[in-house]
Amino acid sequence: MNVIALERPSRAIRDPWEVARSWLAEHGRAALATVVSTWGSAPVPAGGQLVVGPGDRFEGSVSGGCVETDVLLEAAEAMQGGKPKLLEFGVSEETAWRAGLPWGGKIKVLIEPLEQGRDGGLLDKILAARRARQSVAVATNVVTGLRVLHRAGADMPGEVESCLTSATCRLVESPDGEVFVQPLVPPLRVIVAGATHIGQVFAELARQVGYSVTVVDPRSAFASEERFGATAAIAEWPEAAFGELGLDARTAIVALTHASHIDDEALAAALRSPCLYIGALGSRTTHAKRVERLKAADSATPTCSAFMHPSASPSEPRDRRRSPSRSSPRSSKSSAVPTKSDIAAVVLAAGASRRFGEANKLLARIEGRTLIERVVDAVEAGGVGDIVVVTGWDRETVEETLRGRGLRFAHSERWEDGMGAAIGGDRGARCAGVGSLRGAG
Repeated sequence: MNVIALERPSRAIRDPWEVARSWLAEHGRAALATVVSTWGSAPVPAGGQLVVGPGDRFEGSVSGGCVETDVLLEAAEAMQGGKPKLLEFGVSEETAWRAGLPWGGKIKVLIEPLEQGRDGGLLDKILAARRARQSVAVATNVVTGLRVLHRAGADMPGEVESCLTSATCRLVESPDGEVFVQPLVPPLRVIVAGATHIGQVFAELARQVGYSVTVVDPRSAFASEERFGATAAIAEWPEAAFGELGLDARTAIVALTHASHIDDEALAAALRSPCLYIGALGSRTTHAKRVERLKAADSATPTCSAFMHPSASPSEPRDRRRSPSRSSPRSSKSSAVPTKSDIAAVVLAAGASRRFGEANKLLARIEGRTLIERVVDAVEAGGVGDIVVVTGWDRETVEETLRGRGLRFAHSERWEDGMGAAIGGDRGARCAGVGSLRGAG
């Protein structure tokens, strides 16, 4: 049966603070429900928010739908009474399973009534900080409702500073009762230098998983609304655009133009900034030449090793850890960060692989390189230090294809029994160190 689905424009997720401010201006009152702590498999983490307005209006979520009805009722009462409420909801995993609920555990939800005259100014300050990408923390007494706004860099209690630094919400004790500390840090942002076809795909993927994305390219025909839709596109040179946007510690830069004069300008500006991640696209040869150009320009001599190649999606920097191939002067100095030699991988190349007929699929050429070579390329690009290739059928040809790359080979005598036999058991792959890789994930 053919199903025709009507296209609907995607609806951007609205900032709960902006919604609350809008409804305050419109109705004079609203309520804000915030998850302040969780235990178990709660679907919305601490800091998740739901805004409630008059007339059954609401936006956001605190539980994925499980307790929203109760929260809406409590929020309506809070708007009438003018006092905050700290609610606790809990359900066992077994009860949740029987009832068809998506989670079991406990959550605490703080409901705060908002009034235009009393709270409008505070929300304006919060929104101004968010627009300027400045970090702030809101400390709310859950009994009295008293709120204090703390700005990054200013004097503040140690517990508040700890929450702001780690970007984690927390209930803390104070002489006046429990206080909920909510850090409001700028959203993670990716700036893509290069409005290419790769840039289109990368920008959409980054946007779908929650990053704020901006594409920069001096070529106006490339950086157009028609090509990037909901993603912001700026037709300017990187240095000028970055100056307008401002690069901070929650911004990642990815250079994807494949035009050296554009990529180099973007990378040089990024290396002078505190941004959390710098990525660039290109082969090892291209990357080596790029580093030499940057050093020759005296723009980044001390920090040319700070960016990763090839580029990959930047990770949440909450604990400031990075993968070995991203290690840089910006990364944590903790000894817990693994080095490249700590990471190993097993490439299973033992099967008959006859999906392309009698020919070995692993040896099929794609744009001049065999499939098995491309697989090993991808593994090496991930920062792996030790690679073991497990062979089976057509062993000699596969090993010869990969010869000279510093790989280790292990031959599986039971390759016909499937992938499990390729790395398991004494009669499986026989190579020093392979056994220690099992279970490494």
